[in-house]
Amino acid sequence: MYEQGSIDRKTKEMLGIFASMVLRCDDCIKYHLAKSFEEGVTTEQLYEIFVVANIGGGTIVIPHTRRAAEDWEHCSNKKNLRYPLKQTALHNKYNAGLGANNHLHMPSYNFLYLG
Repeated sequence: MYEQGSIDRKTKEMLGIFASMVLRCDDCIKYHLAKSFEEGVTTEQLYEIFVVANIGGGTIVIPHTRRAAEDWEHCSNKKNLRYPLKQTALHNKYNAGLGANNHLHMPSYNFLYLG
């Protein structure tokens, strides 16, 4: 979680969405979407971030924009997001294949897919 500074947490989360989209990290995008939702980012603000990310990252960002929009809709329909949450089967399979000594484990924040 970002701390309040000369740039507020909400703005830092919006920058996190932009950076995550340009880097094409879906797990990172999901994390920053949920945190942005908690910080009060509006749907209108989010779609402006999408525009800037697509300009900055190019057309390869479009699939991530589509998924982020779907995740935002899902996030907006949830009232009580909780942390930390369980890993998905994909996370478990990925991390098991890396072995115990590998530090490149997939992040386990799958908070947007709670049923």
